[in-house]
Amino acid sequence: MPDPAKFHEWPRGCAALISAFLLCLSAAYAQDPTTDTETIIVRARGLSQQSLSPLQPEVSLNENDIAAYGLSTVAELIEALSPQTSSARGRSSGRPFVLVNGERTANFREFARYPTEAIERVDILPEEVALSYGFPASARVVNIILKRSVTLAAIESELRVSGEGGTNELVGSAQYVVIDGSTRTSLDGAARRRTPLFEAERDIDFAGQDNDAAFRTLLSRQRQWELGGSIARPLFADVKGSLSAAFERVIDDDERGEDLTAPGTPLTQRAQTDTADIGLTLSRRDGATLMTLTTSANRVETDTTTALNSQTNNPVRFARDTTLQRTTFSSDFSINSEAIQLPAGPLSLTAQLGFNTVEQRTRTAQLNMTTQAELARDTVSGQLSATAPLRLARETLPPLYINANIDLVDLSDIGTLITYGYGLYWEPRTGLSINISTTRERGAPSLNELGGPIVITHAQRVFDFTANQNVFVETVTGGNPGLIADRRRVIKLALQFDPKQRGPWRFNVDYTRARISDETRTFTLLTPQFEAAFPNRIVRDGAGVLVSFDRRPVLTAQTERDELKTTINWVKRYRGSGFSQLLSGGKPGRKQAKSGQPQQTGGSLRMTLTHRLVLRDRVRIAPGVEPFDFLSGAAATALGGTPQHRLNASLRRWRNGLGLSASLGYQSGTEIINATETLSFSSLVTSALRISYNLSRRPNLI
Repeated sequence: MPDPAKFHEWPRGCAALISAFLLCLSAAYAQDPTTDTETIIVRARGLSQQSLSPLQPEVSLNENDIAAYGLSTVAELIEALSPQTSSARGRSSGRPFVLVNGERTANFREFARYPTEAIERVDILPEEVALSYGFPASARVVNIILKRSVTLAAIESELRVSGEGGTNELVGSAQYVVIDGSTRTSLDGAARRRTPLFEAERDIDFAGQDNDAAFRTLLSRQRQWELGGSIARPLFADVKGSLSAAFERVIDDDERGEDLTAPGTPLTQRAQTDTADIGLTLSRRDGATLMTLTTSANRVETDTTTALNSQTNNPVRFARDTTLQRTTFSSDFSINSEAIQLPAGPLSLTAQLGFNTVEQRTRTAQLNMTTQAELARDTVSGQLSATAPLRLARETLPPLYINANIDLVDLSDIGTLITYGYGLYWEPRTGLSINISTTRERGAPSLNELGGPIVITHAQRVFDFTANQNVFVETVTGGNPGLIADRRRVIKLALQFDPKQRGPWRFNVDYTRARISDETRTFTLLTPQFEAAFPNRIVRDGAGVLVSFDRRPVLTAQTERDELKTTINWVKRYRGSGFSQLLSGGKPGRKQAKSGQPQQTGGSLRMTLTHRLVLRDRVRIAPGVEPFDFLSGAAATALGGTPQHRLNASLRRWRNGLGLSASLGYQSGTEIINATETLSFSSLVTSALRISYNLSRRPNLI
């Protein structure tokens, strides 16, 4: 159990955040007008589609806002929202937790290919909302509210070409969705084909090295097929159920250099991956109590055949065949209920119990030698979270919500890990909310990081930062059994401000501070810093030429990350008709339907600006060793260090079927500092413009 005696080890920054909260509390008291009027608070809970948490959405998108993106599926919409849904609290900045009508589902694939026309509203919620659904508070939550009744059939074809030529991509898909209240049926399929792109088609030339750019692909030749479907129905009493299934096959053909035993021909690699998913969800909502049972199974099979040169000075061609079979089964039960009525409101409790099992088998055959590995992990988890409203000294002020949560995870190969956290949430007045939370988490390395099969690849091209040249070396990949569970301390302060109380402007500011001990990291770049920290991972010959590079994951002593994220939203709703009003904002108006009855039309204009400022990002390998500072010259990826600034700006306009979506992205430049020189990586600017028109708004045309 957590040791209260260690609470004094909190970083001093936590005290500063609590002080900031107390200042806001004092300001709210000072601004509160004196009144003798009796205050009546009406609080509705248990409504379908609504979040189980008192925390307000950071962003809400209605039908017009969604249509302005001009996107086809839910998966594409979630990807487009990533600048606003990204989180600095979790172990990755991947996809957020996604709900449908305020409830959990077995997997994202169940509704990922729903057409966006099936959506009525999308709410982006803070990370802390995840606790109310039995998730860890490590990612934001997106609640997708579907329309009550809709039938959609869509066929789409798309051709993507690059401005410089060399490659193109053809995509075709079809979706069929019927929604009638709690009853949903969907069927979808997709196919994709991409032509390869070679290094020679981008003028990549490695001076002084064997130049085989005509035989190396930057993008593989790829073919993909996908088929899926789902069905959701009321079963009995208040119980609803859903069942989903999907199958996907992806074939990648790469060329990995010239075959030295047969000049003029390439070395090839083919990888075929088959993925099957099935998910089942049962849920029951009884007033203020929601119970959900989710069960899912996943099977992945990959077969990769690679042709390789063993050495450049004594060429020998051989083939390596690697197969991977991975099976995952998980089941999770969660219950959220307003257990006790307190003076300031109900106490909300969430309990979760889950089971997960993973089995993985790999087999590698090369040079008359075969290696096999079997990995397995069983995980049992339990979580308890409580949120209680407290009445402040002045009853005219809204209640203060406090949360405490604990999560126990027992892994068959690691042991029991404990995570706990607590926080508070308060709305001193309508339009202003303050959220402070802290988490102490234990997390285990993945199965592959611990026990993945050791693979030695000959004649792999690696850039040696010490010698400032590309060389062909022997690389080692696989697992590291010496890894241990990490320890994370995360503190977050969030402020949400709506100056005019549901006006056009909304400001969100998040500050996140993470300190991680014993973090597992994989360094794929050979820099002087890495070589100095891990000399046993590098082998050089007598002349100092690189011979071998061990890329297996390593354990780091301390990781420090601080980030400030600011999001500004401005939205204008309007009614009217006519293309000429698209940019002017429009005037109130009505559109005459075929039946002779006036039909209300409308639109929206939304501008969003998101800025992420990385204040600190550095890793200390071991005590007494100079840390890797990714903001000041250390190499984070092949594109340099960590960009200190990331800016995303977007404008979405929708009116009577016509949508305009424009976005601009910027990330600041970085550099890698060596002993002899500095490699500079310029800033990156991306832009996109999408214009769409929904023909269903013009029945006379279709």
